[in-house]
Amino acid sequence: MLKASREGKILRLVLDRPEKRNALNSALCTELAAAIEDAAQDAAVGAILLSGAGPSFCSGMDLSEMLTPEASSLADAHERLFTIGRRVTVPIVAAVHGAALAGGTGLAANAHIVVASDDANLRLTEIRIGLWPFLIYRAVVDAVGDRRALELSITGRILAAREAAEMGLAHHVTPPARLDGSRRRNRDGRWPTRAPPP
Repeated sequence: MLKASREGKILRLVLDRPEKRNALNSALCTELAAAIEDAAQDAAVGAILLSGAGPSFCSGMDLSEMLTPEASSLADAHERLFTIGRRVTVPIVAAVHGAALAGGTGLAANAHIVVASDDANLRLTEIRIGLWPFLIYRAVVDAVGDRRALELSITGRILAAREAAEMGLAHHVTPPARLDGSRRRNRDGRWPTRAPPP
């Protein structure tokens, strides 16, 4: 579910649930938070690069899990993950492509630097199912300001990459091929995770 690899001082973390559009279940939340916290304690790690496998960066919370009796136990995992940008000093760089919805937008807001592909779209979709984005709201406010965060939370509207950059939710916008290489699966059926050189 989470792929980790090292390239020099860069720790690459890839959300690897493409069949679920990298939806965040409790296991993935816990695994991702632990990997980032461990990296923050490792002097050999200079930066973390977070990306998603497949056509989406992250579609937010795994709603099928949210509807189970065990859902109440998810609060700690979510709190741990969605405050991580404030708690670690190692730079987190999010490479966002395709959809970054709800918690996916929260992951971007928690990153210290966000590089978005031209086709990226970010959106606080919680309002569409009658919820408020409590878990990620503070990080979104930090990125775009109180009034803009409120507007995005109430409307649930789509932010294209360039508008997200204008607001401060992304820092750089780039063509998809520069961000993460081809979106087509490799011959072995796996999604590519290594970006081509600039």
